[in-house]
Amino acid sequence: MWFIRRALDDTIAEVSLPTSDDDINFDVFVESRRQQIFAILEEQRRLHGSIRLHVRASARFVREVEGDVQRAIAHFHTSPQLVSSAADVDFESILTSINAQPGHINERGSGFNTAKVAQFELVVTKFRPFHGNSCIPTPTFLLNKKCIVNVQNS
Repeated sequence: MWFIRRALDDTIAEVSLPTSDDDINFDVFVESRRQQIFAILEEQRRLHGSIRLHVRASARFVREVEGDVQRAIAHFHTSPQLVSSAADVDFESILTSINAQPGHINERGSGFNTAKVAQFELVVTKFRPFHGNSCIPTPTFLLNKKCIVNVQNS
Protein backbone atom coordinates (compact mmCIF):
# COMPACT_ATOMS: atom_id res chain seq x y z
CA MET A 1 0.00 0.00 0.00
CA TRP A 2 1.14 3.54 -0.59
CA PHE A 3 1.01 6.69 1.53
CA ILE A 4 -0.30 10.00 0.16
CA ARG A 5 0.49 13.45 1.56
CA ARG A 6 -1.65 16.27 0.19
CA ALA A 7 -1.13 20.03 0.34
CA LEU A 8 -2.64 23.28 -0.88
CA ASP A 9 -6.21 22.02 -1.07
CA ASP A 10 -5.19 18.87 -3.01
CA THR A 11 -3.21 20.84 -5.58
CA ILE A 12 -0.11 18.80 -4.71
CA ALA A 13 0.04 15.13 -3.79
CA GLU A 14 3.15 13.18 -2.79
CA VAL A 15 2.65 9.45 -3.13
CA SER A 16 5.26 7.34 -1.32
CA LEU A 17 5.53 3.79 -2.59
CA PRO A 18 6.98 1.20 -0.22
CA THR A 19 10.28 -0.43 -1.13
CA SER A 20 11.60 -3.89 -0.34
CA ASP A 21 14.96 -5.64 -0.24
CA ASP A 22 14.18 -7.11 -3.66
CA ASP A 23 14.28 -3.63 -5.24
CA ILE A 24 17.94 -3.73 -6.25
CA ASN A 25 17.61 -0.97 -8.86
CA PHE A 26 15.04 1.44 -10.29
CA ASP A 27 14.19 -0.80 -13.27
CA VAL A 28 13.20 -3.66 -10.97
CA PHE A 29 11.24 -1.31 -8.72
CA VAL A 30 9.23 0.36 -11.49
CA GLU A 31 8.58 -2.84 -13.44
CA SER A 32 7.26 -4.62 -10.36
CA ARG A 33 4.92 -1.71 -9.57
CA ARG A 34 4.02 -0.44 -13.03
CA GLN A 35 0.31 -1.24 -12.68
CA GLN A 36 0.16 0.29 -9.20
CA ILE A 37 1.89 3.48 -10.39
CA PHE A 38 -0.40 3.64 -13.41
CA ALA A 39 -3.50 3.27 -11.17
CA ILE A 40 -2.31 6.06 -8.86
CA LEU A 41 -1.68 8.39 -11.79
CA GLU A 42 -5.02 7.54 -13.41
CA GLU A 43 -6.78 8.41 -10.14
CA GLN A 44 -4.91 11.73 -9.94
CA ARG A 45 -5.68 12.46 -13.60
CA ARG A 46 -9.35 11.66 -12.99
CA LEU A 47 -9.41 14.08 -10.06
CA HIS A 48 -7.56 16.95 -11.74
CA GLY A 49 -7.79 16.47 -15.50
CA SER A 50 -4.20 17.32 -16.40
CA ILE A 51 -1.32 16.73 -13.99
CA ARG A 52 2.42 17.33 -13.83
CA LEU A 53 4.44 14.43 -12.52
CA HIS A 54 7.97 14.18 -11.30
CA VAL A 55 9.64 11.42 -9.38
CA ARG A 56 11.86 11.73 -6.31
CA ALA A 57 13.87 8.68 -5.40
CA SER A 58 16.69 7.62 -3.14
CA ALA A 59 19.03 4.66 -3.39
CA ARG A 60 21.48 3.03 -1.01
CA PHE A 61 24.97 2.49 -2.38
CA VAL A 62 27.78 0.29 -1.07
CA ARG A 63 31.46 -0.18 -1.84
CA GLU A 64 34.27 -2.14 -0.30
CA VAL A 65 37.41 -0.23 0.61
CA GLU A 66 40.33 -1.99 2.26
CA GLY A 67 38.11 -4.67 3.78
CA ASP A 68 35.52 -2.19 5.07
CA VAL A 69 32.05 -1.76 3.60
CA GLN A 70 31.05 1.86 3.11
CA ARG A 71 27.45 2.88 2.63
CA ALA A 72 25.90 6.03 1.20
CA ILE A 73 22.46 7.28 0.25
CA ALA A 74 21.92 9.39 -2.86
CA HIS A 75 18.80 11.29 -3.90
CA PHE A 76 17.51 11.70 -7.45
CA HIS A 77 14.63 13.38 -9.27
CA THR A 78 13.17 13.62 -12.76
CA SER A 79 12.04 16.62 -14.74
CA PRO A 80 8.29 17.31 -14.64
CA GLN A 81 6.19 15.39 -17.13
CA LEU A 82 2.73 16.39 -18.34
CA VAL A 83 0.14 13.63 -18.00
CA SER A 84 -3.32 14.26 -19.45
CA SER A 85 -6.04 12.56 -21.46
CA ALA A 86 -3.92 13.30 -24.54
CA ALA A 87 -0.53 12.37 -23.03
CA ASP A 88 0.05 9.18 -21.06
CA VAL A 89 2.83 8.78 -18.52
CA ASP A 90 6.14 7.96 -20.20
CA PHE A 91 7.65 5.26 -17.97
CA GLU A 92 10.65 4.90 -20.27
CA SER A 93 11.54 8.58 -19.88
CA ILE A 94 11.27 8.31 -16.10
CA LEU A 95 13.49 5.23 -16.02
CA THR A 96 16.04 6.75 -18.40
CA SER A 97 16.32 9.87 -16.26
CA ILE A 98 16.49 8.05 -12.91
CA ASN A 99 18.93 5.41 -14.17
CA ALA A 100 21.31 7.97 -15.65
CA GLN A 101 21.75 9.84 -12.38
CA PRO A 102 23.53 7.13 -10.31
CA GLY A 103 26.08 6.93 -13.11
CA HIS A 104 27.21 10.45 -12.19
CA ILE A 105 28.30 9.10 -8.79
CA ASN A 106 30.71 6.70 -10.46
CA GLU A 107 32.01 9.08 -13.14
CA ARG A 108 35.05 9.84 -11.01
CA GLY A 109 35.62 6.22 -10.03
CA SER A 110 33.94 6.15 -6.62
CA GLY A 111 33.32 2.40 -6.88
CA PHE A 112 29.84 2.61 -5.34
CA ASN A 113 27.25 0.08 -6.51
CA THR A 114 23.49 0.36 -6.10
CA ALA A 115 22.39 -1.90 -3.27
CA LYS A 116 18.71 -1.03 -2.90
CA VAL A 117 16.03 1.49 -3.78
CA ALA A 118 15.42 3.27 -0.48
CA GLN A 119 12.60 5.65 -1.40
CA PHE A 120 10.34 6.27 -4.39
CA GLU A 121 7.83 9.13 -4.50
CA LEU A 122 5.49 10.34 -7.19
CA VAL A 123 4.97 14.09 -6.87
CA VAL A 124 1.74 15.05 -8.62
CA THR A 125 0.66 18.64 -9.17
CA LYS A 126 -2.64 19.77 -10.62
CA PHE A 127 -1.88 21.40 -13.97
CA ARG A 128 -4.10 24.00 -15.55
CA PRO A 129 -2.42 25.45 -18.62
CA PHE A 130 -3.37 28.92 -19.67
CA HIS A 131 -5.92 28.96 -22.41
CA GLY A 132 -7.91 31.69 -24.14
CA ASN A 133 -11.51 31.91 -23.08
CA SER A 134 -12.43 35.54 -23.64
CA CYS A 135 -11.63 38.51 -25.82
CA ILE A 136 -10.78 41.92 -24.43
CA PRO A 137 -11.78 44.62 -26.89
CA THR A 138 -8.92 46.64 -28.33
CA PRO A 139 -8.96 50.23 -27.07
CA THR A 140 -10.27 52.61 -29.73
CA PHE A 141 -7.10 54.72 -29.89
CA LEU A 142 -5.09 51.59 -30.82
CA LEU A 143 -7.75 50.16 -33.10
CA ASN A 144 -7.72 53.35 -35.22
CA LYS A 145 -3.94 53.09 -35.70
CA LYS A 146 -4.33 49.71 -37.43
CA CYS A 147 -1.15 48.47 -35.71
CA ILE A 148 -2.47 45.59 -33.56
CA VAL A 149 -4.28 42.37 -34.30
CA ASN A 150 -6.66 41.33 -31.52
CA VAL A 151 -7.22 37.60 -31.86
CA GLN A 152 -10.71 36.56 -30.84
CA ASN A 153 -10.84 33.02 -29.50
CA SER A 154 -13.92 30.96 -30.08
